[in-house]
Amino acid sequence: MDKNTMVSVLVVLFELARANRPANVERIARRLDLGVEETRAALRGLEVRGLADAVRCRLTLVGLALASSAAQGREIHLAAAA
Repeated sequence: MDKNTMVSVLVVLFELARANRPANVERIARRLDLGVEETRAALRGLEVRGLADAVRCRLTLVGLALASSAAQGREIHLAAAA
């Protein structure tokens, strides 16, 4: 999975949470102009790294911290999946 896509999904999850809007795969896919399967794959990649819950479309605390930095324009690096 492309790490840039995963970072984009991470940021959208953060933005939706800040706006108090429910996140789901379809909403994320629309916001990023991605396919649903590509979005699901990105969410799974984030989950493997401990940054999101793919089923619930929610950030973990570590994911929240990284997403906050990325949303502020800071460069972040996603560790390879274990």
